[in-house]
Amino acid sequence: MMQDLFSKRSKVWLIYLFIIVLTLVVRIAFSFGTSLNDTEIDVVFSTVIQIVIFGIVPVTLYSLFVSKNLKTSFSDFGFKNTSGKNWLRSIVIGVLMTFCATFISMLWHVMLNLIGFKYSPSDTDYSTVGMLFLQIFITAVLPGFFEEVTHRGLLFAAFSEGEKKKNKWLIVITSALMFSLMHQNIRQTGYTFFDGIILALMCYYTGSIFPSMTVHFLNNFSSVLSGYAEQNNGALYGFVNSFYDFLTSGFLGLMIFAALFALAIVLIVLLFKDMHKEYARKEQLFKTDEINPFEDVIKPEEPYVGIDVKRDVYNFVTIILGVTVTLFTLIWGILR
Repeated sequence: MMQDLFSKRSKVWLIYLFIIVLTLVVRIAFSFGTSLNDTEIDVVFSTVIQIVIFGIVPVTLYSLFVSKNLKTSFSDFGFKNTSGKNWLRSIVIGVLMTFCATFISMLWHVMLNLIGFKYSPSDTDYSTVGMLFLQIFITAVLPGFFEEVTHRGLLFAAFSEGEKKKNKWLIVITSALMFSLMHQNIRQTGYTFFDGIILALMCYYTGSIFPSMTVHFLNNFSSVLSGYAEQNNGALYGFVNSFYDFLTSGFLGLMIFAALFALAIVLIVLLFKDMHKEYARKEQLFKTDEINPFEDVIKPEEPYVGIDVKRDVYNFVTIILGVTVTLFTLIWGILR
């Protein structure tokens, strides 16, 4: 039992639990108010959460207690290159993901409205170009990089190479669930779970964290530009916003939206199939390269398949904490 609690997988889950607790503590601390204005709060909060908690903390703790080496940590976290074809597929998938997430977000908001959830209006200020660039930095650049370090890099590193091959969907669903619960906000849970699945599959098939970082950035960047255009009548994104208004404003628009969503999902599946084929070819070449007829064949230890109650206990604690906080935001939104 004690050996399981100190396995690599358990250590990573414990590090992640510590990260989530830190995130919650910081959120609670900022909720009590400070002498800073709204813009200053956004900058300080994003810096602490993204750079420190989602960046420095996971890499440092993993290097100290798991890999014992910073270079190995970066490799385990997926700081590797991938093929040009995978980059192209990832960008296209990212565009389709953003569109699909908008559809899912709309349905999610409708469901929340039906149970009486009350939304507080967004107070993001896009009054100047300087504010636009600031929002791009704290909303797109920082989360695009550092949230991927934790939710694709750290969580993928919990599994050995053998376990990754045998536990694809366990890894993908775990990463997506943690990513959605990490936001600690019921408003974001639906579409961030979908985004998490796409980003995790991308990381899994490419073997690199860079495509998911890029797509995450572009997704958030698109959201920032949309908000800026809405407040300042921007030409290009003003057209995009008008198009989305049409898709969500009437029966015909909703039917078109649903059809385009279904088409986008089909295209995403086909692109991931192409990624899977390239992944499978590389795995086959790797197996061929490993064969040495002049050496005794040593059968490697069989990787563990599925959930291990003992090694995943910290993961269960994290899920319970995340669900509890998210449900609190749901109840708060209904009662206020």
